[in-house]
Order: sequence, then C-alpha cells, then structure tokens
Amino acid sequence: MAYRVILIMAVSLAVLFIPHAASADPVTAVVGATIAGFAAGSSAAAIAFSWGAFAASLAVSAVGALLTPKPKKLSSYDSVKGGGTTQQFRQAVTDREIVYGEIRKSGPIVFIATSESNRYLHMVIVLAAHPIQKIGEVIVGDVSITDDMTDGSGNVTSGRYAGHMRIRKYLGAADQAADPYLVAECPGWSTEHRLNNTAYLYVRLKWSQSKFPSGIPPVSAWVYGKTLYDPRTGATNFSQNLPLMISDYLRDPLTGLAVGSEFIHEESLMESANLADEYVAVTPQSASITAVDQAGNLLTLSGAASLQLGDKVRLSSGSIAGLNAGTDYFVIPYQRMGGTRIQLASSYLNACAGVMIDIGAGSVGMLTKIAEPRYHGGGIFQMSAEPGDNLQEMVTCCAGTLSYAGGSWRIYAGGYRLPSVELSDSDLAGPVTITTKVSKRDRFNRIQGIYTAPINDGNTASYPMVRNEIYETLDGQFLKRDLDQPFTQRPGQAMRVAKILLECGRQEIIVSASFKLTAFKLQVGDTFFFSFARYGWDRKIFEVKNWKISTDNAQPVIEMIFRETAAACYDWAAGEETVIDPAPNTALGSVFDVDYPTDIAISVGEVATEQGDKTYQFNVSWTPPDDGFVTEGGRYEVQFKNSSAEVYRPSYFVDGASTQTQINQVEPGVTYDIRLRSVNALGVSSAWTYYVGFTVTSPSGATFAVDYRYFSENFGDVFDYGTFTESPTSTVDFGTYS
Repeated sequence: MAYRVILIMAVSLAVLFIPHAASADPVTAVVGATIAGFAAGSSAAAIAFSWGAFAASLAVSAVGALLTPKPKKLSSYDSVKGGGTTQQFRQAVTDREIVYGEIRKSGPIVFIATSESNRYLHMVIVLAAHPIQKIGEVIVGDVSITDDMTDGSGNVTSGRYAGHMRIRKYLGAADQAADPYLVAECPGWSTEHRLNNTAYLYVRLKWSQSKFPSGIPPVSAWVYGKTLYDPRTGATNFSQNLPLMISDYLRDPLTGLAVGSEFIHEESLMESANLADEYVAVTPQSASITAVDQAGNLLTLSGAASLQLGDKVRLSSGSIAGLNAGTDYFVIPYQRMGGTRIQLASSYLNACAGVMIDIGAGSVGMLTKIAEPRYHGGGIFQMSAEPGDNLQEMVTCCAGTLSYAGGSWRIYAGGYRLPSVELSDSDLAGPVTITTKVSKRDRFNRIQGIYTAPINDGNTASYPMVRNEIYETLDGQFLKRDLDQPFTQRPGQAMRVAKILLECGRQEIIVSASFKLTAFKLQVGDTFFFSFARYGWDRKIFEVKNWKISTDNAQPVIEMIFRETAAACYDWAAGEETVIDPAPNTALGSVFDVDYPTDIAISVGEVATEQGDKTYQFNVSWTPPDDGFVTEGGRYEVQFKNSSAEVYRPSYFVDGASTQTQINQVEPGVTYDIRLRSVNALGVSSAWTYYVGFTVTSPSGATFAVDYRYFSENFGDVFDYGTFTESPTSTVDFGTYS
C-alpha cells in the first residue's frame, strides 16, 4: 500500500495549509493538529501542531516549502461582507462559490443579451458552482416573487412585475438541459449551454420605464445549498447542521479537501451533529395568523416573531384544520419580503425537504416560536480562499474544535463533555508549567460582532452585545472583543456562541506538562480529571488543547497543554437572550409605492374659438397625494374617452404642483370616462383613479372673455406630444397636451 504524508503547520489566526491529498500513515498517525475556535493564548483561534522526533527527518524538505511566504488571500467572508451575498455583478473572471444552508444569494451575470429590438433583456445569474436543493423566493429590487406568482413557464403573473418578467430556476443537475426559451430567443445561447453542475437563474425583463426606472434591477434568491451526508442515517439530504457542513467540506473532492471518509472520526461527528440538532428554548415570540391559504398550505403572519427554517413553533390560539394546539411544528419560510408567509412541517427533516402539513379552513389565531436549533446556519465559500479560513468560519459558529490526530479528523461542536480519563501527579513524566492568568491584552469582558441575518433580508447585522458585569468590575474597565460569525443566522445562536467564548476565556489556568502513556487515550477536545495536591486540585476538570507524543530518554511521553473548564461555561437560559426587533431599521418608503390622486371633480365650461364658435371643455380637479416625489418634480397623467370606446385618448400631462387641468373640445350630450394617475420624479406611475360616466351638458350663463390662439392635434398618433399655448392676456395655465 502506498502512503501519502500530510504535514500540518501552525500559523496564527487559524490559517491552515492543507495539501490536496489527505490520508494517514504511521507518521501522520501521531500528528496532533487542531483548529479551535476558543483556544488559549493571544490567538483565540490558533492552530497547534507537532510530530514526534522520529518523524522529523521526513519533514525537513516539506517544512521549507510550507514556510515560504505566500500572498495572504481574503477569507470568503471578508471578500463578500462589504457588498453582502446579495450583490449582483458582471465580471470577466470571478471565484466559484459554494453554498451551505439557506441563504439569500445573487451572483455573477455570465450572460446578458437583448432581443426584439431591445424590447427584452435576458440575464443568466449563477448562484452556486454545484448542485443545490432548492431556489425559493426571488427578490427583484425590493419586490418578492414567490412560486405562486408565476405560471408553469416562469412568467410573472401577479404583483408589480406581472407581464414584464420571466424567471426560470435551475438547480445545477449534472444532466440539466439548456433553457429552451433562452435558446429560442437569443442566438448567442445554444443547446450546448447547459451549465451542468451549476445552479442559476434565467431572468427575462420586458422593458418599461415605469417598471424599471433605474435600469436593470438587482436580482437575488433564497437558496437551499448543498446536500450533506449524515452518518447517523446514511442518507444525503439538505441540512443546516454546522458539523455536517464541516464534514462535507473536508470530504468533497471538487469543492473541498478530498479527505477520505475513513479519515473522519465518525463518533465525534455524530456526537457533534446531535448536539447541533438539539433544540434550545428561546424567549417566546408570537405572531398573528391573519390568513390561511388552503391551496398552498400557507399561513400569512403579522407580528414580532422572526421565523426561520426549522424553528419550532406551536399554535397558541385559534383553530385551523390539520393543526393541533400544543403540538410542535417546524417552519418552512415561503415569503419574507413584502409580507411573511410560511408553511409548517411535522419534523425538522420534513421542513428541510419541503414536506409541509396539509391545512384546512379555520379561524385566525396566534403562532408562537418556542425553540430553535443549537448550531445551525448557512453561508458561502469562495474556492480561491484558504481552506483553513473556510473551516474556521464554520468552526467558530458552532463554538467548536476541529482537530487532526491519530490519522483522523475530529469535529467537536461547543458543548460540555464529561471527563473520560482521570490523571494525577503520579502520572507526570516531567516538569509542570502553569499559567494562572492570561495577559491583559488577551482578557475581555464583553463580546460583539456581526452575523448573517435572514430577519435583515439576508444581510449582515450586529447581534446584541454579550457581557459579564462581574468580569467588568474585576477588570475595572470595559474590555471588548470582536467576534464575527459568518455562518450564524440567528441572533440567539450568536449570543450563545459569544457567551461560551467569554466564559471559556475567563478560565485562565493553563497547564503544560508531560505525562506517561496513561494519557495516551486523550485527544484534543477531551476533558479529564486532574488531581495535584501541591496546588489543591482534587479532580479538577481540564480540557486538552494540544497533544503530541514525544520521547524523553528514549521513553515515550505524552506532552499536553490543557486549560481549566467547567460545565457552567456552556450553560444557557432562555431569559439570557435579547430578542431582536424584526422591524426594519428605516421608515423610508419605496420609490415604487406611488400614491394616486383622490377626489376627482368634473365640471363643464364653454369657451370660444378665434372664429367665434362655441366649444366645451372639462374642468378637472383633484386632491394631490401626500408624496413629495409627485408634487415636487413629478406630474399627473390625465386621459379620457367616450364611454362607449375601448381605448383612452392620448394623455394630458400636468405638473405635479397643480391640482387641476382642462380637457378641450368635448361634445355636448356625450358621456365620457376620465382617469388620472400620479407619476413620480423617476417615472414610476401610481394606480389609476377613475371618474366613469360624466355627461356633457351646456352650462348656463357662460361668457367668453378669453381669446385663444389656434392649436391643432393629431389623435391618430398616440406618441405625438404637441404643446398648445394661450393668449398672453389669459391667467389660466393649460399645461402640456399630447
């Protein structure tokens, strides 16, 4: 059997160099390496490594190569946190991105073209460089487009973009075909453009100044990312379980590190996956059920609850067929922007698979969130980023440790583990070094940072500060540590992780010692009892931070660094959570929400022409909307027609500061329909306001005091926007006529 050697070097801030081939041999079997989110010393995320003296001769040549300076690459998180994952862009060459969990995601536009004399714009937007589970709600600008707003071909049939947009979703299957509509409408896209193993959106826009006043809108979507192998069930399904994501990244030969399954410690992985799936009680948050859609099994919600995929909820009031009070249900988000709609599943696995409960008619009621998973999340990786950075981002968000020892990778999520070994001073094989306090530079008593927040439309947000007033008093000042959590999506989880870091960081006794082979069974991340009468330690609990086998006078010894720990470091009560306000941070309205004028009033006037003939006009007035973008810089569009006609005549456009206008040359005895709408400064129109069925009758006592110049119009061309004028002696402003 051929063996390949892995050497894992230690560098600060968890930058891990990992060769493409990862397997074990008698040398690497004694290598102990760790990525620890909460390690001792000045680097809170340091990687430690070592190998025995008998392996040193094999390492000399490789060490020189590993120590050669390399340009520092941005981590996946650092490279996207400025613009967020929802940024849409065009770029000749860009990084391929890997998606885990459920996130709101846009990406590079890899194809853009127009057709039918610029009437249609076609875009292909890549979401992930691999197959994904699902593409859900699509966000265009600030407008949500859900599956029930499109037909079977992807054409948008309701909402702002009805009739002006087509959205086609491709999940990146290995055998997916090219989009037939795009092939038919764009010569630059052929049947060979299949984008196999690439998830993408095909979006077609139909040009409209009113619909797209600012040009091409940003397009993003809520994406369910990679499916993950779960050793507990032997199945591969979509999941938000962070330890399973770490395992997948280690295993994947294309997007990860190609570590063989036999080199991932299955017992620790299953233990961590179980811990991550545990539900943690939260401060109850309730939302009102305002509508029930039986066809889509949808509940429309209003209220403070900020619900995410997999949250545990109960029906706390009301009666809906198919749901029972006191039964736990699991949330499937359906719409987040422009309203909240959800479906419910009977289990977390069903929620991830999109298997919802059939609901029937019922009264409205209340739905209450009672718990959430301990360590679930989602995010993206860029394949050009350092593998160690990518791993560290996930490890941090589950308060965990990733170690390589004994020829296998061990994944530990943040949780207290019962001691598995008991040692005493009689097991020592050499001197002991003890650090009783960390330096002031490394001490902190409050933590804050940012996380990726679905309740903030999938953008980053700050989670509430975690602090300990006792530590603040002891330190005599505020000592803040920043902790960003790129794969954390719930503020409660972000606070739990931060609290673990804070409490573990105050366990300041750190011991370095050599032991006999009685310590051989310990590994990084294990806890053990240690009794040492000289220091008054009676079965004091420590956690192994670094482990290596060495020799002393030709005798094997175990060298360890270990730090005091306690179960209380991982305690959490629902009352400790600061509930996040899911309301938006701004009260500013949308430029697309244009108010229409109201209270249309119509009267008839008689006017004279230059030839002395009598003709009639409408005097139209209205109440303007309370919208500065209309009344200052906008305008009104006025149209009329015979009630028997199907098509309105060309428009009058009136300045937005006006509240009246006149419509000339109407016929007596004829019934007309008039309609009016606002147009804001960007050209976005409101809905029409109608006055239907106004009959022209001759007013009494009319006089003709105004002498009008002659003007002409051409009703045959609806795009002829002529201008008519009035006599300088007139005080009436007739605006612009077309």
